Amino acid sequence: LIYLKNFLPLEVQNWLVKICLEKGKGSETQGGGFYTLKDEKVLELNQKTRGRLIDSIDSFPQRLKTICLECLKKAQEIDPRLPSMNPNTVLINFYKENSHFKWHRDSENPELLEKGIGKPVISLSVGLSANFGYKRRYDDLDHESILLSSGDVFVFGGKSRMIVHSVLNVIPKTAPNGLDGRMRRYRLNVTFRDVVGFLDKNLFPQYRVRYDIETDESGGDGQIAA
Repeated sequence: LIYLKNFLPLEVQNWLVKICLEKGKGSETQGGGFYTLKDEKVLELNQKTRGRLIDSIDSFPQRLKTICLECLKKAQEIDPRLPSMNPNTVLINFYKENSHFKWHRDSENPELLEKGIGKPVISLSVGLSANFGYKRRYDDLDHESILLSSGDVFVFGGKSRMIVHSVLNVIPKTAPNGLDGRMRRYRLNVTFRDVVGFLDKNLFPQYRVRYDIETDESGGDGQIAA
């Protein structure tokens, strides 16, 4: 586990707000992005207290991948045991203040896990601060927690790749001065993964990564289907 406090300059944070909110804005008539259309007339976040979207990193400006790789480089300087990765998938969660997210694990290719070389998850925080909890097993009664604030980066991979984690709460009135005013009541979490599998888009936004098939339904090689 590697924690890079205040790693992202304010200019980078504001750029992330710009591209993420543009990507997630959706349509007033069709929904999409972070939103779903309720009763055919009202946009609401597709997970009620948060919106989420996932897409190929190639659908974003090249700068986003560069930022991810800069985070990876710094993390590997701190812990050379951290495996390398080729980030190809971006998951964005857009949280309301006071929201939370359940305990869960991020899936990984079982073959990599058996070797202890699960590829890193790189998580960027922008906007409101959040208490982030983590533990080794679901049934552990105790957990560790860390405060993730705007500009912080959290990385887990290798032996720690399958930690159980949770957003315990998003804290109001914690966005930094100088950040885009649209984030006064929200938190963006931008997560990068190297998915060697397939994204099952049929369940979106409750997407799942599958490792049990060799090609996607379109007949492509399916290294990423997003």
